[in-house]
Amino acid sequence: MDSLQQLSDQGEAEKSKFGPQIKISECRGIIPEDTNDGYDFFDLVEGSKYPPESCYCRSLASLIKHIRVPKLARLVREILDEHADLFKKMPAAKTMHHG
Repeated sequence: MDSLQQLSDQGEAEKSKFGPQIKISECRGIIPEDTNDGYDFFDLVEGSKYPPESCYCRSLASLIKHIRVPKLARLVREILDEHADLFKKMPAAKTMHHG
């Protein structure tokens, strides 16, 4: 790597005493069209070796079967389904809390 390389129009790379550094000069939030270019949130976070959808469905089923009051089970399912995308993105907590 040269001492200074342009990274598209959005940043630059350089060598420093700490090793290669990237300076980001411009960025934006993710938009739906980014998935067409290959963006996948799950490439950026550590996760299970199993697909998020499968993990969510198995966890939800396991939870619901232990709720004996049907109205409460329905409420819990509705709340979790409403926020399912967030639950699928969250890493498992076992190593964070029980490591």
